[in-house]
Amino acid sequence: MKLGAHGSEPAVVVHARMDMGAAYLSRVTAYLPHALSSYNRFHIVKLSCEAMDELRSAEWKIESALVREELGELDAMHQRFFL
Repeated sequence: MKLGAHGSEPAVVVHARMDMGAAYLSRVTAYLPHALSSYNRFHIVKLSCEAMDELRSAEWKIESALVREELGELDAMHQRFFL
């Protein structure tokens, strides 16, 4: 990083926002020793949504199996609404 060529010094950078790639973090840590690092909001939200989808899918499988166990199989008319 050549901040000096643009009239700045690495020591004055206090915050760096970046993608979640390990390469970005290692470069910021190496070249901007005084900067706090944070990740772009997009990546945080994307990971959170993926985790919620996995959890929702797992819960649906468990809950629908419990309902079938308690109530038995649904007839054809009701299956389209619940499965």
